[in-house]
Amino acid sequence: MFRTLFTLLLGAAIAVGIPLATKRVARTTMTQVHRINQ
Repeated sequence: MFRTLFTLLLGAAIAVGIPLATKRVARTTMTQVHRINQ
């Protein structure tokens, strides 16, 4: 029971965390590219 709950929580955290991490990485990359272009 506890393992199933943990797996569900882990899956939810991954499902939410991956888009957030991708968005953050994309934002930092964009700002760095913008800085380099200037």
